Amino acid sequence: MTDQAKTVKWKPCEICGKPVAYLRADKKYCPACAKDRAREMARLSKLKKRHERPKFCNCCGARLDGEEVRFCRYCKSLTPAQRKAEREKREAKRTAPKPAYSVDQLAQLARQYRSPYNSYGKLRAYLGTTGRLPPDGYRRQGL
Repeated sequence: MTDQAKTVKWKPCEICGKPVAYLRADKKYCPACAKDRAREMARLSKLKKRHERPKFCNCCGARLDGEEVRFCRYCKSLTPAQRKAEREKREAKRTAPKPAYSVDQLAQLARQYRSPYNSYGKLRAYLGTTGRLPPDGYRRQGL
């Protein structure tokens, strides 16, 4: 390497003013200030994410106001057994019903569909997520 490539330049730190040695122009802070600034930026980022994200009730899923932490006012008045029943009822609505197809039936159905549902595994995954067969637009003609 030439002497020109190894030339170290100096400039003052933007926070404390100590001289900072740099090879590339993007270095702005001395090592101590850089560590403090990184810690501060991470803290501010966490605060920003925490305040922007909406909170929901762990039991019924209702959006929470600023004062509630885990449960809405209605769910706070319920007993733990009632909360569990309410939560299970809500989760049952979200999950797709599982159709009862055997492996042979699914393999036969997969042959009737075009890509991306033309294999046993892909068709099984689609059924598991949605609870229904793919749209008829993906069915092969003449089968």
